[in-house]
Amino acid sequence: MSQYLSTLSFDLINLLEKADDHNVLIEVGQEKTFRAHSSILRARSEYFHTALSNDWLRKEGDMIIFKKPNISYNAFNIILRYIYSGTIYLEQLEDLEIFKLIEASDELCLFELFNHVQDYLITYKVTWLQQNIFSVIQVAFDHESCEKLRKFCLNIINENAWNFFKSEELLHISETVISRLLKKDDLGIEEIDIWGFLIKWGIENSDVPAESDLENFSSQDFSNLEKTLHNLLPLIRFFNISSKDFYHKVWPFELILPKKLRQDLLSYYLTGEEPKYTEIQVARITPKNLDSEIISSKHAILISSYIEGKNNNSTSSSLPLTIPHSSHLIKDDGVNIPYRFKLIYRGSRDGFSFESFHKNVDNHGPTAVFIKIADSYEIIGGYNPIGWYSYGNYIATGDSFIFSMTDLDDEDISLLQFDSEQQQSFGTMLKISKVRPYFIDGAIFDTQFHGPCFGYGDIWFGHKSRPRYGSCTKVYYEQNIRDNEEEFYVEEIEVFQIIENNFL
Repeated sequence: MSQYLSTLSFDLINLLEKADDHNVLIEVGQEKTFRAHSSILRARSEYFHTALSNDWLRKEGDMIIFKKPNISYNAFNIILRYIYSGTIYLEQLEDLEIFKLIEASDELCLFELFNHVQDYLITYKVTWLQQNIFSVIQVAFDHESCEKLRKFCLNIINENAWNFFKSEELLHISETVISRLLKKDDLGIEEIDIWGFLIKWGIENSDVPAESDLENFSSQDFSNLEKTLHNLLPLIRFFNISSKDFYHKVWPFELILPKKLRQDLLSYYLTGEEPKYTEIQVARITPKNLDSEIISSKHAILISSYIEGKNNNSTSSSLPLTIPHSSHLIKDDGVNIPYRFKLIYRGSRDGFSFESFHKNVDNHGPTAVFIKIADSYEIIGGYNPIGWYSYGNYIATGDSFIFSMTDLDDEDISLLQFDSEQQQSFGTMLKISKVRPYFIDGAIFDTQFHGPCFGYGDIWFGHKSRPRYGSCTKVYYEQNIRDNEEEFYVEEIEVFQIIENNFL
């Protein structure tokens, strides 16, 4: 049977290439032409079945003249051979050629080919899709049939939403794509940042001076911007923006907001009254849905990205965290947290004793410990991939690490010797230290008589009567995470159970 099909396909390709009875001349791309048989085209494609039945088709003698200028020569050549033979070898094509088949096969109602190309791209061309996400998502949203590709694109965006939205390429995608994205509940970035991206997109796509300061906007500029954003403004969840951000970042654009929305926003932020005309939409799922008195989303992003890199045996692709032996300065870029941080212990809430520590954290699997050192801006901690069990001895693992983090303001950054481009990417000093390969048997010290201990003093809480006093001395880990080995006092301590996010 397979031999029969192979022979049939070969014969039909010969018919396409060598026959002298073609009755359709198809012009594609830059006036390139193909010859084909109307009977085969109509039998294989609903599109051609309808198009070649119209009486208004132009003819030159017995030859039907048909034009498809929006389909490239290479794409149509591949499709025409598929129409005749029923076979296609995508692995022999360039990535861009395969992608162009999506639009062409959908337009020509070649549904079997269309679905096959989608599946092939998603299965075998993930890297190319990621690198060309803006072109891909535009096509995916322009073609309703691209459901699989659309879902795939949304997953890519969810994994690194901040980098997607801050890209200059975002400014050139259509309102349709922007609208569909703004309707999502799980974009993973703060509403005020979404607002900022939308304003930037609106200015780029309006008749507004791109380099003009907001103070120099004319009433006509605001009017033009409102027209561009008119259908998108209702998709912003204004009531989930802080009053400070509303005043500084939203209200300067009051002239583009609908009158009733302005009234509701002023009433809500000035008096706390519920809006009369506007429904308060549910808050989006963001990294800052984090119950912590010590850390913010950026700290969780940094640590979870390194955890992700350890679990994948490589560094995370979502952050440039590639050399864990040294310090890194990384901006709070609002990237999605690859893991959920579930608070299971807080010293000020549950008690600072070692007994309370183990009562709350034991038997919860992988955890991250965060310690705020009193009278400083320093946060230290460690990742325990095994978990705490009051084991009574050392726990062996090569995947644990300890860290310190210090936030830097603009004045701090200005004192550092980096060029201007680098400074814009910085904001948090992060130092990570891995357990030495020959000391993995002593990575975690876990007994009921101690607090969170890593190594042989690398992070150490060993005085039961003084549970809020600790120290850091480099022994089993690669470097000391603090600049000194003096005893410190704990202002706050939190332990989070690390759970892989299912919505990413």
